[in-house]
Amino acid sequence: MNKSPDENKVIQIHQTQISFEHTNYLIHFEKARYELEMATQSSEVKIIRDKMAAIQVYLRQTNQSLEIQNLAAEIKIRSERKLGNILSEIILHEGGRPKNCDTMSPFSSKLSDIGISRKQSSRWQQISSIPKILFEERLEVIKKRGEELTSVHFLSLASSINQEREQEIRRQRAVEEAKNTLPDERIKIIHGDFREFLTDIPNN
Repeated sequence: MNKSPDENKVIQIHQTQISFEHTNYLIHFEKARYELEMATQSSEVKIIRDKMAAIQVYLRQTNQSLEIQNLAAEIKIRSERKLGNILSEIILHEGGRPKNCDTMSPFSSKLSDIGISRKQSSRWQQISSIPKILFEERLEVIKKRGEELTSVHFLSLASSINQEREQEIRRQRAVEEAKNTLPDERIKIIHGDFREFLTDIPNN
């Protein structure tokens, strides 16, 4: 059965509308990226982050494509990373986080002024601690896999990097302690891969 000219016209209008909405989203996100790049104050970055979070919820509720949702999510996560950098610099400038970081501390007061909780501050500083090259690589991997972009991906990466750093610190300490160990005929300390350095030990 052939479609009437009117039916073809409706289909064309619908496709044009979808394309128009997609273009509008791209323009809006490009503007948000520029604003984020230019922002220098934590309050400015926080506004961008919250806008993207709200847009992400709307896109999900209106069943927009994951690609569009991830555009908003990416700007939100980049905003959180930038906020983490700003907050880390504030703490460093003030000589470190107060030991008893209660609701009356100066740091907590500054956070509440811009609507950031201590938990958010901690999470965003973790994301900001990820080296830029690793952050960008993980971002691209998630997008290529067609997965939803979330802050959890980067908190997990930050945790892994932190664990590796701590393990390396412990290894270095062990090496230094071994160097300072006094000679003892009953003890022989060998540092290295056992497959290479212990080949002269008999079986059993």
